This record gives sequence, C-alpha cells and structure tokens, in this order.
Amino acid sequence: MKKVNEIEHNTKPYESFLYFSAFLLISRLLPIFEFFLTNLFLQLIFVLVIIFLLTNLINNKITNNFRNFCLRFNFKLPYLYVVSIVLYLIVFLSFGE
Repeated sequence: MKKVNEIEHNTKPYESFLYFSAFLLISRLLPIFEFFLTNLFLQLIFVLVIIFLLTNLINNKITNNFRNFCLRFNFKLPYLYVVSIVLYLIVFLSFGE
C-alpha cells in the first residue's frame, strides 16, 4: 500500500495543470462577473469564493481522476500545457471580446 506522501507527490503535477487550466478559465470569465456586479468589493469576494470552491474540488475529486485518465491514454503533461495554451489563444483571442 502506498503512503499518503507518495500519492500526493504523484498527483502534484496533475494538480498544477488543473490549477493552470482553472486560472485560464477564470481569467476569461472575470469580465462576466464585472458585468453582473458593479461593486468592486463584491466582485473580489465572488471571484475568491469561486477560486476557493475550485481548489477544493480540484484537490478532492478531480486530480486523481485526471491522473488516471492521463496515464490510461498516455498523455504527457507538457503536451497538455501546450495544447491548452493553443486552444486558449485560438478560441478566446480569435473571437475577441
């Protein structure tokens, strides 16, 4: 049976990639929050709550499933970073705001 530290060490790169993906998504959704909330303080609180919920969700449920998915289909993390950046540039920047 594996130790908890060994399991956490094995999932750390996958967790970092999921944080990176969440940051890309939130950076594009922030103008939507600015449109609905006119008060800057409420905007910051709302975004911080969403980030807190995403980090808890990523830590608890998604990381191990994402790791197993990548191992099953033999996906390498550097390629996933490149693909996510390219998709971000194509989808969000080509359509503009």
